[in-house]
Amino acid sequence: MTEHETAAPKAGKFGGAGALKPAMPVIAVVCALLALWLAWSGWVQFQAERREAALKDVRDQVARQVADAVGKEVAQLDARLKSAPVQAALAQGDLAAAGAAIKQGWAGAQDAQILVEGLDPQYAALAQGGFGKVGLAESAVAENKAVAAIVKDAGGARLAIAAPAHNGPMRVGVAYVRLPLDRATAAVERGNVSDD
Repeated sequence: MTEHETAAPKAGKFGGAGALKPAMPVIAVVCALLALWLAWSGWVQFQAERREAALKDVRDQVARQVADAVGKEVAQLDARLKSAPVQAALAQGDLAAAGAAIKQGWAGAQDAQILVEGLDPQYAALAQGGFGKVGLAESAVAENKAVAAIVKDAGGARLAIAAPAHNGPMRVGVAYVRLPLDRATAAVERGNVSDD
């Protein structure tokens, strides 16, 4: 080996590490700022995910409470339709008495009636009464079970329940019960959601 070959290696094309020395403080500041920005972004994303998870938990809890509350009202209509006073009135063809028997003792029930089979009077009065009651009654007949919905009735939004009214095996009409809206919305109003 020659003396040149054993001497210090040649400086690279860009002057080696010595050329980066003046830029090191700037690179360090840029790296520190980048690290801070990434940490802040991660924290913000973590907080957003926590808020979203909390909101989903509240939403799921409220949905269960609404379903339970409405389910109780639906079950109550089913039970009342099978009661002796309602069945006796239906056997006599006295739909008004059957509606009164359904409403009697039902706290908060604003109206209860048996709509005649075929719903002809309700269809004739669509312009005055709206589609909510008729649509709900048609759903109850189509599904052959009690159903609930929020409808516009008596001048505002209400919780309504409808179910086929049978006397024995024969359907004689559709039971319709109107309840205050808060029976369905109380859980939503009680839902504890923070402002953020």
